[in-house]
Amino acid sequence: MSGFLRSELLNISALTFSEVFETLVWSSAEVQSALERVSRENAEKISDPNAFLCRYGSYRINLRFDVEGQTFQMTKGRVIKGKTQPLYVDPHEKRSRKRKIPRIKVEDDTVIPAWPDRDAEAVRRVWQKLAYMFKLVSDGRVIVSARTQNGDAVTLRVSDWSTQPETLWFNWKENSLKRYRKKKLVQVFECLGFNLSSNEQEQLTRNGPISEPKVGAWMAETFFERKRFCDKETVWELTKDRFPNLSRLKFKEIWKKTAPKDWKIAGKFPEKDKNINLINQIRQAI
Repeated sequence: MSGFLRSELLNISALTFSEVFETLVWSSAEVQSALERVSRENAEKISDPNAFLCRYGSYRINLRFDVEGQTFQMTKGRVIKGKTQPLYVDPHEKRSRKRKIPRIKVEDDTVIPAWPDRDAEAVRRVWQKLAYMFKLVSDGRVIVSARTQNGDAVTLRVSDWSTQPETLWFNWKENSLKRYRKKKLVQVFECLGFNLSSNEQEQLTRNGPISEPKVGAWMAETFFERKRFCDKETVWELTKDRFPNLSRLKFKEIWKKTAPKDWKIAGKFPEKDKNINLINQIRQAI
């Protein structure tokens, strides 16, 4: 990485690897929506970003990792030929939904159930989002500052990431970046700081983690303090426009807690009572 830029001071507000992983990956709408569908048993294993990284089983990840390979390793294990176990009934499923799931034997001879498809899909979404984060880094949209082993403060250039990216490994526990050639460590950057561009910061402000009280307050002020003027589906569409990271499941929970009785009346909302002008005003304000 001979082309890096030197700087006098590192940005003290920069995020560590774990922090940027939580900010750009874990809190994204796609990941949160997928995680809400994970089974209770597996949800405990990936309950938060640190639990996910620990579950991965390694402190380092390659800049050009394989999404499908990482997903398979976490949810299926590496199957030993000839040692696949017979089907068994998942005890955590309700009686009417009980189904058989294959059990597999991994390399240390531990027998584990293969994760259901929806659980594996949630893990896949996390890796896909991390791959996207690495692309933001490679494209220079997320600037990475660091210190060399000599203590020099540097900012890594786009050209640094494009030079043999397969040799670059992030270590999330050490918050470092290392380059290997033929399995030999040749370069180390420590104290990584991920600095978000103004565009990325703007996106995060709009697409950040969902605050239930904030969403509930906005829905109450925008809809529920008025005489009912639209149906539930319209409220969902406008609230989703205002809070892109909001999942339908979370919306239903907030609706249940916040919406007054007259907004919860069952049946089709009369078309003649729909206030199109007010709906359009809300849409324009968003």
